[in-house]
Amino acid sequence: MEKAEFVQIFMKFTQNLALFGALLFFLGMKNSVPKRQAKKKAPKSKTT
Repeated sequence: MEKAEFVQIFMKFTQNLALFGALLFFLGMKNSVPKRQAKKKAPKSKTT
């Protein structure tokens, strides 16, 4: 009984951890992409 409960809790925990990690990864990528574009645009505006 205890082992089965532990497995269920462990599965829920791993799923939530994976979702949370994916969310952080998505937000990190979303925030990093505009910064890279802004850095690329800045030299172009200076040269023109």
